[in-house]
Amino acid sequence: MGSLSKFIDMMFQNGLPKIWWEKNEKGTLPRYGKREEMIYPSKLEATVRVGNTYSCKMMTTCGFKEDECAAAEFLAFVGEGDAEDCTMIEVKKFTLTREEYFEGRRGK
Repeated sequence: MGSLSKFIDMMFQNGLPKIWWEKNEKGTLPRYGKREEMIYPSKLEATVRVGNTYSCKMMTTCGFKEDECAAAEFLAFVGEGDAEDCTMIEVKKFTLTREEYFEGRRGK
């Protein structure tokens, strides 16, 4: 849980650097220049397998809210990909908004 908490802190408090290369329109060297800006996400979303109770608990402990309506199912093939080697995997969606994150930090 410590790594997830640190990741959440980094995203909402420090932001994430967005880095890209931009063409120099003046035609001089260098032809491309590195650009960077900090972005601050308004929301984090994650999906967790329904059967992974530890990860589901970790998400709620870190402040994420479970979206009851957003469960999805995937057909996963294991082994050679035969019909006998497939299983259904259900996932839950969890969300944490920037606003919820800072409200939770004020309560600590």
